[in-house]
Amino acid sequence: MSDEIKCPVCGKVGIPDYHAEDTVCPQCGSDLSIFRVIDQIPQAGVKKRNVWMPIAAVAILTTAVLGGVLLFQEPKVPTIEDQSSRIACLQDSINVLKSRLEESTATMPETQSSSQSEGFKYVVRKGDSFWSISKRFYHTGTRYEEVAAANGLDSNSKLNVGDTIIIKQ
Repeated sequence: MSDEIKCPVCGKVGIPDYHAEDTVCPQCGSDLSIFRVIDQIPQAGVKKRNVWMPIAAVAILTTAVLGGVLLFQEPKVPTIEDQSSRIACLQDSINVLKSRLEESTATMPETQSSSQSEGFKYVVRKGDSFWSISKRFYHTGTRYEEVAAANGLDSNSKLNVGDTIIIKQ
């Protein structure tokens, strides 16, 4: 009986009965289970002529071909022109960021011109303490006494908004 079953997609004779079980055609690789579902659709008042069979076959074949094309398509390798364009775009971005950095450093508090080791001036803001300033600039609050001593102050001294203190590097 299985010698008489023909694949509805490629026409190979002798495949397992796709009406009775899930079957994949050994020749074209099509999953034929959809045809079993289509065959089970009631055909009220219509001769036993299955109109959906060719439509389903075309749909499955199209899906298989397009899927194969997309699956086995070579990945696009960027050309030198593509890379050059990306490099130019990145260089433009770098230039924009450099100019923003220069603008922002121009508005930063004045730095001591004598040497980097002397540090820079910082204007105290609302809520600042030696601990919070130490945490902001040294990434630990435990250097609060060092901040106070660098400014000739005791660590218990009160800081006022607008005071200028030195932050040593």
